[in-house]
Amino acid sequence: MSERGNMNAYALVLAGGTGTRCGARVPKQFLTICGIPIVMRTLGRILACEAFKEIVVAVHPGWKERLRTMLAEADMDESRIVITDGGSSRNDSMRNAVAAIRGRGAAAGDIVVVCDAVRPFVTVALLESCVEATRATGACVATVPAVDTMLIVEDGRVTSVPPRNRLFHGQTPCGATVAVLEKALESVPDSEAVTGTAQLLALGGADVRTIPGSPDNFKITTPEDMVRAERMVAAGA
Repeated sequence: MSERGNMNAYALVLAGGTGTRCGARVPKQFLTICGIPIVMRTLGRILACEAFKEIVVAVHPGWKERLRTMLAEADMDESRIVITDGGSSRNDSMRNAVAAIRGRGAAAGDIVVVCDAVRPFVTVALLESCVEATRATGACVATVPAVDTMLIVEDGRVTSVPPRNRLFHGQTPCGATVAVLEKALESVPDSEAVTGTAQLLALGGADVRTIPGSPDNFKITTPEDMVRAERMVAAGA
């Protein structure tokens, strides 16, 4: 295992989804914001973070060549980018990405920072914070406090109101050591309804710490999110 001070850091970008909630015929990560594909905006932010030795992008096999073409057309530095197949699920994509870095020499104690391809406003500062927190604690996730009152609802009825000061929205980046992420991927069954990397890590027994995220680091999911993103870019974000 790497010494803590000598850990390499890798970014794992999950771009394998084929989600259609944005109402488009192409995967939402390939939709454009002010003329630039979302995935390219996200990769530009991650490439600007010098903490990463390599950036592994897990993309749907049918879109790999399109991504390679976009990278070439953008004249983007591809020397740190590795493209691998996305899987049929988020966990499968992470398995493929971890296998890719293992094949390139990653050690059990190295750091992996999982990023969503559709969070184009992630900042270098947040990515660096995730790397450093993972280096110190073994696993972490970016979070923002819940603002609205949250309700537990069953059959259309409010059954309880959890204390809001204990509720946070989980984001990516989410960091862990290679060993911790591998353990979670191996021990948590695919039948488990996992919606995020932090949940997977926690179910796998990891002590997941939190770091401050940002409301601007939102995940593009709906047409309304696209409108918000266009406005932010137009305003200089």
